[in-house]
Order: sequence, then structure tokens, then C-alpha cells
Amino acid sequence: RLYKKMIDEMVNQERVDYMELPHSEVPTLEEMEAAQTGGSASIPENQLAHGAWGEMLIRTDRVCKMWRGGRIESYRALVIGGNLRGCGGFGVGKSFEPEDAVEIASRMARRNIFFVDRYRNHSLTRDLVGRQNSCKVYLRSTDNGLRGNPLACEILKLM
Repeated sequence: RLYKKMIDEMVNQERVDYMELPHSEVPTLEEMEAAQTGGSASIPENQLAHGAWGEMLIRTDRVCKMWRGGRIESYRALVIGGNLRGCGGFGVGKSFEPEDAVEIASRMARRNIFFVDRYRNHSLTRDLVGRQNSCKVYLRSTDNGLRGNPLACEILKLM
């Protein structure tokens, strides 16, 4: 059994050498934490996003499209994700089944990552304003905790 494992490792090594792939090391958790606190800057910022990742399903909708043969029903899901360290993302997924739509939205949330500057790792550094059509959202830095719409508070807790 030991020989089989050694042979498999040798075959895999020969395959990598034949393809001439660049060698990449996977960072450890200690290296990620050191890089986040400013210890070493060798780990890219996007790899720090995959720490303790949490996701929350915001909404699922059933959408219908009229075709010549009748109605085609599909589902749309909105998922918010974050790692509680100042980075997060959102994703919209569409599929013919609601479970598949949520899975696709989760994958898109992990791809669509953005970073928020935080003061002392727990609050905003400055006021933020977001605008979509006629809706404006103001996020103000305060010293007395998180207040506001319950859905917005749950989303911000993931950041």
C-alpha cells in the first residue's frame, strides 16, 4: 500500500513537470491573519476573503416568461456573503429550481467580492452613500452600535 502511494505521487509529479505548471503554495491561516494585520504583504487581498465565510439568503422569486408554447417558470435568488472582516459580496442566481438558484447565487457572491475600510476592525472609517435609481442608502459611522432597518443590520453584520 505504501508503494502504491509513492508511485501515485511520482506519477503526479511527472505530470506537473511535463506540463511545466508554476508552483503555487496555499497560504496557511496564520499567514492570512498576519497579512491582514500588516505582518507580511505576500498574500493577495482576494485570498484573505476565504476565511470564515458566511452567507444569508435575502430573497427568492418565481419569475415567468411567456413563450409561444406557454409559460416558462424559473426562480431567482439573492444571496449576501461576508467573512466578518470587512469583505463581502452579493450574488443573483437564476435557475429552473429554487435550490439551484440559491447555489448559483452563493457562487456569484463569492466571485463578486468588495472590501470595506474599517476603523479598528469594527466600525466604518467614514460615511458611505449608495444609490440605485431613486433609492439612497446612507451608512454613517457612529459610536453607539448598529441601528437601522433590520435587514440592513443583518447584511452589515456579515461584513
